[in-house]
Amino acid sequence: MSETLVVSDDQAPKIFSSLEDRAPAVAFGEKFITIHGVEEQFGHTTLALRKVEEGYAVPGNTVPRICAALGKCAADSCGLAERLMSNDDRRAEDCAAANTEVLFDGKPGFVLTPTEGENPAKVVFLKDGSEAYDDVNVLDEAGNPVRLFRKVKQASSFVVSEHDPIVRENPQGIFLAMNGADSSFGVATLEVDETRYAVAFCSSRPNLGDRGPDYQILRLAIEGILDNAGLEGQARADALQNLQVQIDIGYSASLENFAHDVRVPKAGTPYADKLVAKYGLTDASELTPKQVMEDQYPGSLSHDEVYPHSNVELGIDEPYREGGCPGDGELCHIHYPRITERTLRKQLEAMGIPDTNVLYDNSRAIDPASKDNDLASNRLFQLAGVPVAQTLRTAQGASVRFTQRAGTAV
Repeated sequence: MSETLVVSDDQAPKIFSSLEDRAPAVAFGEKFITIHGVEEQFGHTTLALRKVEEGYAVPGNTVPRICAALGKCAADSCGLAERLMSNDDRRAEDCAAANTEVLFDGKPGFVLTPTEGENPAKVVFLKDGSEAYDDVNVLDEAGNPVRLFRKVKQASSFVVSEHDPIVRENPQGIFLAMNGADSSFGVATLEVDETRYAVAFCSSRPNLGDRGPDYQILRLAIEGILDNAGLEGQARADALQNLQVQIDIGYSASLENFAHDVRVPKAGTPYADKLVAKYGLTDASELTPKQVMEDQYPGSLSHDEVYPHSNVELGIDEPYREGGCPGDGELCHIHYPRITERTLRKQLEAMGIPDTNVLYDNSRAIDPASKDNDLASNRLFQLAGVPVAQTLRTAQGASVRFTQRAGTAV
């Protein structure tokens, strides 16, 4: 049986807006159709809450770290994959994989895991089949193997074509998801050589701000699409000049709720050594909070994307200016919607796509860091005092369906 997180009576009110008992749930937004004729619908799972003697149990987790099985399916770790039982029973035992599966609503589900830390961004194409993902399987009540979902190889963007076999075999659509915390999740749609594509992406700290090409998630995805289409030279330049890209954000932490604790690293730590070398300093004693912020979110200060905590609390729309930065150990706030849009637009513009050809919409975005929606937020859990290793994830994603073009066969 998996281990369910228990938070204290003091921690729970900092994470949940209501402390009434509730079961895990699934929530979907409105359906909409992009300019490329792709129907999308964002959706997510929520955490449960149950009063127990020690505080509050928080079932409904969808990440295996609570089961001490990093890098593996939680059902494998706790033995639930091999037990003959229904997925409803697995969910009752807080099985992470079974909790994720409910979100797909009968559609083929694909779960992304974004690249982290210093690792360059990667892109995976659905067309590559077994090279793109691994099946997560369990046994049903009769002992038959059942696929819960397909776990995508680690990547920050996942490219789906309307001609991919799984897409063609499932006209009702497929579901693209991630086990998310506070990162931005979105879907970009485009068309190249009369083929439509949907790119699911996770935009988080390692690829936000002024990053090089190896960390630009949409740029890598679109370059891969153009490579697969065999477009080179002038034909490639012309395709980029005429390319229309729609970007829809489904989940993104807001300015109010994305509090960031700025700390200068201690001397002798790998991060301190990295910054000392990066800025050409003598030792770690010369490091400043501004250098830390510029390393973690490059360009954020000069683009008015970092706010004093006091201004956010008072509702004052006044960010730090170029010369300002929070002090060591002080909270500041990152304007995640603003830095995400700037980052994505800038990398597309650098490719040669006119900014007027980019339709960007975050009006549907849900804030995972808000107490009001029962989503798992690193920020909420950590600021409430929950250790990083115990923070949970809920599944966030989007149903994607390529609508039939006029005059085409069913």
